[in-house]
Amino acid sequence: MELERIFLARYAEVTPDGLFTAIGGGMNRISVSGFPWSMGFLFLITQYRVSAEEGGRPHVVAVERQTPAGRIEPIGTEFPMIGLPPDTPAGPDGMFVFGLSYLLANPTFPEAGVYRYRLKIDGQGIGEARLLVAGPAQHDELGTSSRRSSRNN
Repeated sequence: MELERIFLARYAEVTPDGLFTAIGGGMNRISVSGFPWSMGFLFLITQYRVSAEEGGRPHVVAVERQTPAGRIEPIGTEFPMIGLPPDTPAGPDGMFVFGLSYLLANPTFPEAGVYRYRLKIDGQGIGEARLLVAGPAQHDELGTSSRRSSRNN
């Protein structure tokens, strides 16, 4: 398996043909007014490529988060990867692209720092998306106004 892309977005949808729609995609920073802080929704979008052999076998998918303090937190439970439907056409390189839009409902951020969201397939890390959550002190250090309660750069 090979990661094609992984990123965070405010909203996303992946269709059965592997295409995705993302709003606020590429989110990598949030400036907040204090901790703990939470937001309503965050989506982890991934696309990964598999061979016909890999796509024909059962796989288990999981998402986890590493906090700035180094704690590893499972997000939800492991789930089976959808199998490759019969007669699915391969891409130009003979590989198949799988897409995943994973809803992170009401994520809470207890501290400032970089949060790493990882996609794992069969226990192996495939890729990660990083999100910097900056608090009021970091606003002032960077010369930005601490009056902004939520901002995505």
